Parts: sequence; structure tokens; C-alpha cells
Amino acid sequence: MSQANGETSLKTSKAAIAVQTGVTRTDLLSPPLSTVNIDAKFDKAVQIVGELPAEGPIKPTQDQKLLFYAHFKQATEGDVSGPAPGFMDFVGKAKYKARQAITGMSKQEAKQKYVELLEEMLNKAGDEDAKKYLAELETAGSAPAAAA
Repeated sequence: MSQANGETSLKTSKAAIAVQTGVTRTDLLSPPLSTVNIDAKFDKAVQIVGELPAEGPIKPTQDQKLLFYAHFKQATEGDVSGPAPGFMDFVGKAKYKARQAITGMSKQEAKQKYVELLEEMLNKAGDEDAKKYLAELETAGSAPAAAA
């Protein structure tokens, strides 16, 4: 009987936190994705983005390339540091600004966002290559997580 009261208390306190923070109750009750699965999907997404042919049917826009770059760097290095590039270094400044825009994002969140950006781009393309890449991403993410 005390276990049931404890479970009710836990659910109630999570609901109270949700009201205070704006986080939905479902977000609090659903388990987080496995770090192993996020890492595997991220690694596969990086491979896919790197292998996209420059003149193929799936071609990221300049803005998408900047987002991929920024999230990759955030996932692998963390927050941008050092001085901004010089006035005439337009590409460097664009990359710096893209990274600066997501400063504070965790490495795991950056990995998840990178995967989501790729999935969004592939879903929009909707061709056979895109479907193949989406299946590869899904397979990479469905690998069983190692016990902690």
C-alpha cells in the first residue's frame, strides 16, 4: 500500500514541477532516449551528411549546412570559444555566429538536434535515396542500449 502512495506522490510531484517549469507531464513521465542510441544515430547521421553527393538529389541549403556545422561542433567540442573571425572572413563569421546561437546546448541535445535536422531534410526530399537514409538512421538508433 505504501508503494502505491509513493507512486502517486511521485506522479503528483512531477505534475507540480511541470506546472512550475512549463515542461509537459508526458515529458516528465517518459523515459529519456538512451545515450548509446543517440550516439549511434548521431554517428550515422554524420556519415550520411558527409557522403551526400555535392550534385545529388538531396542537397542541403547553405542555412542547413550552417546548422549541421554548428550542431556537429557543439556535439563534439561544446560551446564556441575564442574571438570572432575578422571582418572580411565572411564564412568564418557565419560559422561563428551559427555556433554562438546554440551556446549552452548540451552535447547530447546537439547530437539529437543534428539527427532531427537530417531527418527533416530527408523527409522533405522524400525520394528513394532519402527513404534509404532514413531507414539507415532508424536501424542505427534501434540498436539495443548497453546496461548502465
